[in-house]
Amino acid sequence: FFFALPPGSPHGLSEGSCPCHRLEAHSCVGTVPTEPMVSTTSQKMSAKVWGSSDGNEFNGLVHLFTDELTSCQYDRQIVVYNQLIKKFPDGFFVRHGLFGVPEVMTACTQRVDEGRTEFLGPLLNLLEMCAIPFKFLKVADGLQYKQCVLNVFTCTAQALAVANPKVRLQALATLKQMVASIRSKESDDLNLLRVQKESLGENAAKAGGPQGTGLKSGSTAASSVGGVLSATGTGAKSAVTIMQYNHPLTSRPDEKLRYSRHSDLHESLKESILMDTLLHELKQDLPPDQQAGVVATIRECSYWAHCCRVLANAGGLDRVLQLMDTWEFHDQQTFMALEIVWNMLELNPTCREMIGSFHYVSVLQRLLRGCLVYGYKLKDKELRNDTVAVCTLIAEDPDNHQYFFKTGFTEMLCVAAVGTEMGVEHEVLKPFMQTISEEDFEFKKLTWNLLYHLSFFRENAFLLRESGVLQTMFQYLDVECSTPEVVRWPTIQLLDLQFLALNVISQLSLDGGRHFADANGAPILLTFLRECMDLHLRNTTLRVLVQLANSENRTAFVDANAIESMLELITVELDLTVKRDCFQMISDLCAGEGADQDLAREQFFHNRGIELLIPYLEVDPKNLTTQHLLYTIVDCVWNAILGRQANEDRFLELRGVHKVLDAVDRAPQFIQLCMLTCLVDFFQRPDAVAQAKKWEHRTKHTPIEKLLISLWACAGGGPADPTAAQNLADFQARQKDVDTTGITFSLPAPAYRKGPSSTQHLDPSALHTLDPDGPPPGHALDLLAEMVNSADVRTKIYCLFTHIGLQGIDSLTFDERRQLAEIRQHVDNRKDRMWEFVEGSLKDQRCEPTSPDKDKMHKAFEERSQRHKKLQNDADVFRQKEYAWLDEAERTFYSTLIKRSDDQEAMAKRTATGLTITQAKIRKSEMLKASFQSAQNQQREQIAKVTAAASMSISRDGMDPGSFMYGSLGETGPQPKPASAPGYSSAAGLSPALDLRPQSSPTPDEGLGNLGPLEFDSLDQLGVLDNIGTEIPASVRAFADRTSAGLGGSEGQQFLSETEYGIFNALKTLRKDPASFIGKLEVMREKAVEEALTDQSQDPTTVREAYNNAVAGLNLAIPQRPIKNTPIGITLAARDLALSVGLKGLSSAEGLLDMGTETRLNRYGTVEGESVDCTCYARRSPDEIICQMLVTPGVMDSLFNASHKYIGVGVGWHRLSKYVCVVTLCNNYREKPRSIQQTMHERFVQMTLGAKEQRAIPSPSRA
Repeated sequence: FFFALPPGSPHGLSEGSCPCHRLEAHSCVGTVPTEPMVSTTSQKMSAKVWGSSDGNEFNGLVHLFTDELTSCQYDRQIVVYNQLIKKFPDGFFVRHGLFGVPEVMTACTQRVDEGRTEFLGPLLNLLEMCAIPFKFLKVADGLQYKQCVLNVFTCTAQALAVANPKVRLQALATLKQMVASIRSKESDDLNLLRVQKESLGENAAKAGGPQGTGLKSGSTAASSVGGVLSATGTGAKSAVTIMQYNHPLTSRPDEKLRYSRHSDLHESLKESILMDTLLHELKQDLPPDQQAGVVATIRECSYWAHCCRVLANAGGLDRVLQLMDTWEFHDQQTFMALEIVWNMLELNPTCREMIGSFHYVSVLQRLLRGCLVYGYKLKDKELRNDTVAVCTLIAEDPDNHQYFFKTGFTEMLCVAAVGTEMGVEHEVLKPFMQTISEEDFEFKKLTWNLLYHLSFFRENAFLLRESGVLQTMFQYLDVECSTPEVVRWPTIQLLDLQFLALNVISQLSLDGGRHFADANGAPILLTFLRECMDLHLRNTTLRVLVQLANSENRTAFVDANAIESMLELITVELDLTVKRDCFQMISDLCAGEGADQDLAREQFFHNRGIELLIPYLEVDPKNLTTQHLLYTIVDCVWNAILGRQANEDRFLELRGVHKVLDAVDRAPQFIQLCMLTCLVDFFQRPDAVAQAKKWEHRTKHTPIEKLLISLWACAGGGPADPTAAQNLADFQARQKDVDTTGITFSLPAPAYRKGPSSTQHLDPSALHTLDPDGPPPGHALDLLAEMVNSADVRTKIYCLFTHIGLQGIDSLTFDERRQLAEIRQHVDNRKDRMWEFVEGSLKDQRCEPTSPDKDKMHKAFEERSQRHKKLQNDADVFRQKEYAWLDEAERTFYSTLIKRSDDQEAMAKRTATGLTITQAKIRKSEMLKASFQSAQNQQREQIAKVTAAASMSISRDGMDPGSFMYGSLGETGPQPKPASAPGYSSAAGLSPALDLRPQSSPTPDEGLGNLGPLEFDSLDQLGVLDNIGTEIPASVRAFADRTSAGLGGSEGQQFLSETEYGIFNALKTLRKDPASFIGKLEVMREKAVEEALTDQSQDPTTVREAYNNAVAGLNLAIPQRPIKNTPIGITLAARDLALSVGLKGLSSAEGLLDMGTETRLNRYGTVEGESVDCTCYARRSPDEIICQMLVTPGVMDSLFNASHKYIGVGVGWHRLSKYVCVVTLCNNYREKPRSIQQTMHERFVQMTLGAKEQRAIPSPSRA
């Protein structure tokens, strides 16, 4: 129909623009042809338009716009477009967004930009339709949704380049609605940040509000001491992000946010040109309606961290604040702009530095003042609250505090926050803005929280104190307050305000002692602590008291008798954290020297504080809470007891020194350091030293010397100063989610309290010339004072030994005597380290000492070398004495064992042989002696032959024949001969342990590292099984086989058999992960109940209850470090018990001679501390064995005992139960030489196998 239109008509084609101008003139203009000229493209387009809906409907219209023959047919394009739009009244499909809609929108945009006004309606219609979310025609369209949105974003943003205001407004509305739809489908970054903070326990976030509006209906923010509080609210911003002060984010939030699934829509927003286009429009001078549209669209985008970062980097934040300065507070743009600033401050913390300036804070002050002075609507109250919330985010950066003071913002905020309570008349105080409504209550909390942040700036804090803010805050805590402005608040709201009041008081009172006293703060806080019914609020009050007690307010608290209140709370409170805080406050009030401190110590004495403190020294520091409590108790002993004669006397009357020594034994090292410091000060009193000498260990019954020597040996394994202890405790608390905000670790390295005789002059070289066996002279205290101030555990131990005596006691072992000799040389060793430091410093600075200094250093080094040689010689002497003692103990043991065996055997054979007991003993002794001499002669002959042959070979090589026996060991003593050598003929498969080394040969323990693992125990149990006279199943033989499996990394682990190593691995798993055995226990419970029902040997109810108790115990068990030390001596001791009870068919070791745990362990080494045996019968697999042990009463505590660091496992055959397993645990263990272990075990096996038939009970088959 368009061919009949004249050229130049509104709906026709011009001559110059016709793409068909190459045709005949009559074909286009002037005449109408006889046959219509319809192109092939038009036919295809019509077929597509009227075809089925397959997502390709826009293909024909796109061809109509792009084809050269039809690109000028504007009316045709509009008609086809209108017909096509009617088919999609509810929006387009995703495929249309991939191809079709973007091309059509771009073409319409170009034509409108060229002046074709007839395309204005279709373009506006198309932009409006694109605001509707695209629909899925097929499921596979979800994979292309991102590209669809990206295409529409791009073409819509390009429409903003059109000069037509209607197009620009509609394009901005479409973009805003599209971003809002993305927020409704995908969680924005602000919502993710809120969820992340809630998961971390920070209840501070903000949620998105209704779409399409720029209003916020309310804000809520509050914080408590050391944390953040939040209260519920409604509207666009339901909570304000108020982080703990001085803990800003260290990285961008968008770098830490993790989506629950990949957000294609968010990626499309990032990849589009939308933000660049909006920033360009924001910087232009636009009409108000278009400017509002740009701000509204940016507001929707600001909920993503990426958009906030782009805005900040491109200067968008500055532009928004500049526009806010030109708008009135009641303008719609102001609400949206303030929310943009809020989102940027929360999602991009670097904006807090960018916005920190005098001008920008002035803009916010003007905005807040306008709301307070001229606002009267609910919307104005919401804007007022949001403005304070934004200022709080800005105030989180301490560098911005000065601008609040310089602009007068702090003064105006102070009047708005507490002016009503103070009775001030000001323009910002309007009656209808100071009600108890939800909005005004939120404003009160927001302003108080902002005051807390601003009070960290000195000028702001001074202004607030002088303005009476501190007195107003105390009115809210005064239980007797009757001020109408205070008592008008409901109870729930009043609790929130009291939390915030404590927050502000804790900061303003630190340097405001005068204002604190004028406000009668100490009595008000103590009364509020006693009368407060809310537990959380009471604990917060206690934290504030602890914080203020260590400031210039100490006098006020002492005058108010705060110590009595703390002791009362300790008596009635069960929470250990509260007790810790109370003791901490008492310690802080008594710390230092002065009249106030003396009065505090006197109050502590008269209120029976010492009697209350003593029992808490028995706290077991098994977790961080009890460790902090014990640390605070020690701090309280140092500050509240030491230094006052009456307190010290009462402490000694209650055997306080014994309690401290008991606590030293179980405390961590950083607490031990503080305890030793207190003991050094106590030991200046002779009665304290006398009491310490009477102390004995609770379980070992050892004296104080052994305790101090053990601490000396373990020194250096942990933090040795309170700062390191604090850092370690904080790290462990973060790992285990334990609160440590209340512990201050305030115990410093205290000044040594000098005695009456400490004023005499002391030569620094005097200490190392003292008689080690005599008492310390009085003039040594000055040097000890310098040493005790250091954070060195060993120095403090030396000081304690100086008081109790360095001569030692008879009960010390040889190793302890060696360490005591090292303690005597401690002062000289410290001097040596200083000389080494001087030498190293001179070398580092490339300085050459003068001749006198060089001679002095050389003399010091020679003295050090002589002392080290003497110390080494003393150690060798102690070692020789130790081996002599071990040999004597071995001979005594075997002589006693042989005597008992002979008595029993002689009595049994007396009737058969007719010999008396004496005759039988003589005969037995002669036989053993002859057998021993024969074996000894054979071995000597063999050694002589091998030595002679080797000497001839070595002499040919030019080697010293005397080095043959020990040269291969590196002077470590004789090696055991291989099993294939002649003369290898002992009952257990080893040559007799004969000491054939010369007198000058090295001691046996020096060669332990070169000796291979023991291989002599594989025949013990198998030999028994072959001679018991009954048939043993193959499964029992496999279980009792003790052949070394060679598994594990250490020598002791490789010595274990396959069964024993499996049990050892199961024990490691149990200590590391107790919960892993709960399922196994439940399976074993059903099996054990069925067994009890079958054989009726036990009550099924009792069995089930025992397993249930074990499951409950594992649920409460604290994981421990796996035990990896498996000395061979402990394994042999466990095997000995398994062999003995198995042969006799016993269920325990009771009644067996010389089979106690310590006796067996000392047979193969030296055991220190607690030792215990855990046995299991009739179970074969490692898991079943462990489960059976867990059910046994008392065994679970032994398996999870953290002090047990050494383990041994032994298995064997049992005459009644078939299987027996023994697990032996101990605290500390030192092995004997391998040769001694070999001999001891060989003789034990010989004695056991030789008497098995006389002492064993009949087997079931024989019965």
